[in-house]
Amino acid sequence: MNQKLIERLKGTFQRRGALVLSLIVGIIIGVVLISFFASRKDSPTDPFVEGLSVSNVIPQNNQKGVTLFPAITIVFSRALTESEKSITQASSRPQMSFSQSWNQENDQLSLRPLSVLTSNQNYTITLSGVSPVFSWTFTTAPIEKTSTEDQIKIQSQSDKEDADYWKNVNTQYPWYDSLPLQAQNYYVYFDLEKYTFVGKLYPQKASSAPVDAQVDVMKSEILQKLTQLGIDVKTAPIEWIIKEE
Repeated sequence: MNQKLIERLKGTFQRRGALVLSLIVGIIIGVVLISFFASRKDSPTDPFVEGLSVSNVIPQNNQKGVTLFPAITIVFSRALTESEKSITQASSRPQMSFSQSWNQENDQLSLRPLSVLTSNQNYTITLSGVSPVFSWTFTTAPIEKTSTEDQIKIQSQSDKEDADYWKNVNTQYPWYDSLPLQAQNYYVYFDLEKYTFVGKLYPQKASSAPVDAQVDVMKSEILQKLTQLGIDVKTAPIEWIIKEE
């Protein structure tokens, strides 16, 4: 066999060997990629507690006529550790503010709304940390069908909110109860929505003094009285409304 034929055969075997090696490497890479993406597809993106499920809820799923102050309770299939409890979070739609507490056995989560719920409203509670994510819905009672106890609670909460509101007003604006300032030709009050003093001035057209002069005198008197109440009239916003009579 001559030398050229030998070289040609060697080149052919080398090319075939490289091709086979490339095919083997490609197959291995394909298997690895398939396994990687398959594992990602099966794994949840959010952390969850292994072997945990919800065994009962209060109110029940699709329950109607629920009190406006419900004691929402979630009972789990087993006790949770502290780290597992941190993963298990509850939320609601529409949103409500609530406190969360666990029982001594750490297998029951209680949600206490911090304010009265809306009447005749569907609420959906969603619990993350279990796989799959758990949710259920209940509907509050219409306002005309709320219990006497709920009506008392609603009135009590309304009274408390009203008292808290005026307490905050008097804390932030200690001079508020000294208003309005009132005289024969002016009336001054503080608008809590605009956070602005409003001074209504009523200069008299029939007066011998010009209207501008009357206005200046009234403004000076008003600013002096506001200053005596401890109000910094240099920075306080004041809206003047002048109505000639």
